[in-house]
Amino acid sequence: TETGTAKDGRIVFFSTGVHHHDLSCELARAEGPGPQPKGVPGLYHIAFDIGGSEDDLTRARRHVEAHGLTPFGDYARGFCVRDPDGHEIELYIDGARQTSPPAA
Repeated sequence: TETGTAKDGRIVFFSTGVHHHDLSCELARAEGPGPQPKGVPGLYHIAFDIGGSEDDLTRARRHVEAHGLTPFGDYARGFCVRDPDGHEIELYIDGARQTSPPAA
């Protein structure tokens, strides 16, 4: 189910019913100002909720690094990587469904 949009409709959020969004998709733009050439908009950013604990996030980071990807855009609950085609993939944990107590 679509749950909302952002950035003038370029981001769409989808939910399976429990969280505000389980999947978000962002359309890319061609470089430069003005209208987009026909066929240019495409996927730029996709985000995946990978769990609820810091351990889930640490495992995901180790996995992508072991496969030669470099994390960037780190924040408290997630990070991003780029796939071979340049798509930005965000991996994050949902604190609302935390499966282990936060570190003291």
